[in-house]
Amino acid sequence: MVVPFYPYPIAGGLEKQAHELSCALFAEGAMPRALAVRFAPEQQARELVDSVPVERLPWPTVKPLRFLVSALGLAWAMLRDRRNYDVVHIHQHSWFGLTAVALARLVGKPSLIKLPNVGDYGLPGMMRMRMGWLRLRLFAMADGVVAMSEESGRELDAIGYPASRVFWTSNGISLRPAPVRAASKTDDTPLRVVFVGRLMAQKGIDLLLRAWKRVMGQVSVPSVLEIWGDGPMAGDLRAIRDGLGLADSVEFKGHVTGVRDALPEVDIFVLPSLNEGNSNSLLEAMAAGVAVVATRVGGTPLLVGDAADRWLCEPGDRDALAEKLIQLLEEHELRMTLGQEMKARAERYFDIQKIASSYAMAYERLQQGRRDELSSCRLTWPGV
Repeated sequence: MVVPFYPYPIAGGLEKQAHELSCALFAEGAMPRALAVRFAPEQQARELVDSVPVERLPWPTVKPLRFLVSALGLAWAMLRDRRNYDVVHIHQHSWFGLTAVALARLVGKPSLIKLPNVGDYGLPGMMRMRMGWLRLRLFAMADGVVAMSEESGRELDAIGYPASRVFWTSNGISLRPAPVRAASKTDDTPLRVVFVGRLMAQKGIDLLLRAWKRVMGQVSVPSVLEIWGDGPMAGDLRAIRDGLGLADSVEFKGHVTGVRDALPEVDIFVLPSLNEGNSNSLLEAMAAGVAVVATRVGGTPLLVGDAADRWLCEPGDRDALAEKLIQLLEEHELRMTLGQEMKARAERYFDIQKIASSYAMAYERLQQGRRDELSSCRLTWPGV
C-alpha cells in the first residue's frame, strides 16, 4: 500500500479508506503493508497500526527537498523488499504515487492505482498541472486502475486506458458493530443537520451556509447546522456565518473524534460538495441510518442510489439544497424512512469485507499476470 500520509493520525478520507481496506484484507488471507512518509514528529520509522506494518520514509521540513528525499526512500524500500511483496497498490496520483508506479515497473511488480476523485481533482485536473503530460504517462503505466464512479470511467476512456484493466469498485465501510439510531427527540430539542469533512473550497460549505440562511427563514421546527472538521477555510467560513447572522444556528465543532459513534445522534447529513469521489463520511452517515442530502457529483449518486436520488441537487444550487433540507426537517417520517433506506443500502453494497474480497481477487489476477481480466473482478456493482 503506497499512501503518503497513512494514519495515524488519519489525514483524510483517502487515508482512512486505505487503512480500513488494509485491516479487512487480513481476513482474506492477504498480508498488507504500507509505505508512507513520516509526517508527524511522534511517528516511528516502523510501526504497527492495528496490525498493519507501516514503514515511514523521511519527510524533510524543507519543502524543495521533499520530492527528492521521499522518491529516493521509496525507491530503496521497494527495491530492498521486492521479494516480500507481490502487488503495489497506489492510493492516489500525486508525484509520490506516480513515482511508485514507475518504480513498480522497474522492479518487475504489477501496480494498481486508485483514481480517488474526478474533474479538477481527477485526470483532467492532473493533466492541467505542471508537467501534466508526464504525470499522465506515468499514470497510464499502471497495470490496473481502480474506478469508483461512472465519471471516473469516462475520464479513463478519454485517455484511452484499456477498459479490461479497469477494476470497478466503491469505497467500503466496516459494519461491525453496526451503529444504532437514537431514540425520538422531544419537540423542543433542535434537529441537527451535520456536515463532516475538511473545510476547503471543494466541499461547498460557503454555499451551504447561504442555503442555511434560507432554511432558517422558512423552517418551522428548531434546527441547528453543525460543521464537523477543520481546514484552510475555517476562518473565512466563520466570517460568512457571522455576516449572514447565523451565529445562533450554525456551530463550528472543529475536529470531532469518534464521528462514526456520534452520527446516530444527528438527524440529517449534508454534503454540498462541488467535487467528490466516494465520500467516506457519506458512507458512515448511511451506515448510521441518517437521512442524507447531497450534490450530484462524482460517486455520490452511486453511493445513495435510487432511494435518495430526489435528495440530490446540482452542485452550487443553494436554493435546491435549502428546499431539500427544509422538507426533511419538516417531515419526521420521511426523514426516518430515508435513513433506514440508506442503512440498508450501505449494508447490502458497501461492507468493507465485501470490498476487500473483490480487491483480493484483483490482486491475484495482477500477481498472475492477468491484468486484462481486472474488469471482471467486481463482486456487485450497485446501480444508480
